[in-house]
Amino acid sequence: VGNQGAVGNQGAVGDQGPVGNQGAVGDQGAQGAVGVQGAVGDQGAVGNQGLQGIAGVNGIDAVLDYDSLANIITADSSFTANVIGGMGGGCNPVFPDGFKNYEPVTIDLLLLGSYQVPDEKTLYITHALSKDATTFLTVDGAEVFAFNDDYIGGNAPPYLVKSNSIISSNHESSSNEVISGYLVDSKVEPITIDLSLGAYVVPEEKNFHINMAHTSTGFDYLIFDGKYVCRFEIGFISDGSAIPLPAKSETVISVYDGAGGAVVSGYLADENYFANCGGGGSSSTPVLNNETVILDLSNFAGLDCDSINNLNFGDIVINAQGQTSIVVPGESCGGVSQNSGFPPYVNPQSLFPVSSRNYYCFFTVNDTIVLTSTPQFYTSGVYTISSIVSYGEFTSDFDPNSTNATYYINNSGGFLLPGYIYSLQGGTADLPYQNTATNIYQTSTSSFNLNPEMFNELGIYNRYFGDPVIYPSNNFGLTNAGFTYSPFGKKLKNF
Repeated sequence: VGNQGAVGNQGAVGDQGPVGNQGAVGDQGAQGAVGVQGAVGDQGAVGNQGLQGIAGVNGIDAVLDYDSLANIITADSSFTANVIGGMGGGCNPVFPDGFKNYEPVTIDLLLLGSYQVPDEKTLYITHALSKDATTFLTVDGAEVFAFNDDYIGGNAPPYLVKSNSIISSNHESSSNEVISGYLVDSKVEPITIDLSLGAYVVPEEKNFHINMAHTSTGFDYLIFDGKYVCRFEIGFISDGSAIPLPAKSETVISVYDGAGGAVVSGYLADENYFANCGGGGSSSTPVLNNETVILDLSNFAGLDCDSINNLNFGDIVINAQGQTSIVVPGESCGGVSQNSGFPPYVNPQSLFPVSSRNYYCFFTVNDTIVLTSTPQFYTSGVYTISSIVSYGEFTSDFDPNSTNATYYINNSGGFLLPGYIYSLQGGTADLPYQNTATNIYQTSTSSFNLNPEMFNELGIYNRYFGDPVIYPSNNFGLTNAGFTYSPFGKKLKNF
């Protein structure tokens, strides 16, 4: 074989062959660095306003003055409007309108001549007195009852007069013709029917509650659907009681004679007006009928404290004699009066009286209590009683020199509440003859010795005559005792 020849020149590149199949995906590489944040875009357009939300509940705008609450209950119509008046139509057939916007009235018919019942009100006549003569009362011209030197109609229930009616009399007395009672918002319909003109049919779906029947002469008989139900004389139903006589829907009411006039008065109410009032009461266990408790008792003494404490504030209690009381806040029925504590006592004769100054013991209470008395300061002259004053809501940085007193607590029934600051205070700095007449005995003490289970003492202070500043002190005016209080609860108050 001969030697291999030299390599020849490379030939031209041939045409590219067809693309082969794709290979498998390789492993993912590491994540790159985070890029720079782009610029903030323009704010979008304001959207349409949404629906208005539900209004929130109003907050309390002022601190309730509990010290005046008892008086509000019995003297202010705002209480009867908000508490008693909120009870609905009433569950007592004697007082069917309830007591909403209760307003006592006394009407002198000799002075006025006549009286018109205000619009949307019902007048309840509870008493009438005519001196020296028997007087006949008229309502819208109809003679409705007679009265003299006595309670109207013996044991009759109150007489109801409807809104806008005109009340007058025959003015037989020359000295006194006075009717008394109260006005309330109208709910039932008072009516007066003259049966001497013919029979009366009680309207459908109504009951007629008769609280007065009157004939000018002698006596007569009321007849329901042909049946004799009671006898009546001048001014009242003689065989009845203090509860109105009811006649149901569609009853035909008439009288036996009618020659002397026969006027019956009362009120119409829906058949179901008293439907949800529950059962009655007994002499030992009165039953609450919504807002009214009717007792089979001659007086309130038979109502024990357990029964009173089971009632609600504002409930009306009526006994068998028609006397009325209301359940009010106050000293708890059955509660025991207590002393706030006994401050250090020193015989005044061993002390030298000091010049005019006032003393303050600031404190809070741990529970609601009723103040019943405050102590006397021993002085060289005028008799000086201490008082308890409210300084508003408790704050941890309380300073008596930058906090104003808000009101005095009634020392015979005022309320002390947790969360408020009070001061037992008094002395001689504010007497009109401070510099010459009266000095006060003081004792060295850093505490008034209030019972720590009920009270939290905040400090003892003094103020001197002519100086408005109250200074911390270790001296306090000598007193005969602490103040007294009772547990807070429910009690009955006549009205």
